[in-house]
Amino acid sequence: MCFAIPLEVLSIKHNQVSVVYKNIEYQVLAVEPIPNPGDYVLVHGGIIIKVLTKDEAMAILQLINQSSLRYSG
Repeated sequence: MCFAIPLEVLSIKHNQVSVVYKNIEYQVLAVEPIPNPGDYVLVHGGIIIKVLTKDEAMAILQLINQSSLRYSG
């Protein structure tokens, strides 16, 4: 089973998006929708699949932190 962790958008250049989770920066691809810096996104296979509100992202991260689904990346 796969699950997506909310990642915060740092910057965007064309369709290349820099995101961060736990101080680790990743590069992903945005097709549609195109996020803005400060947004939170869900990524699958290196492609953004959903832009989240901050409240949605925080709720998901809280659930992950309270469960055994801790990402060790």
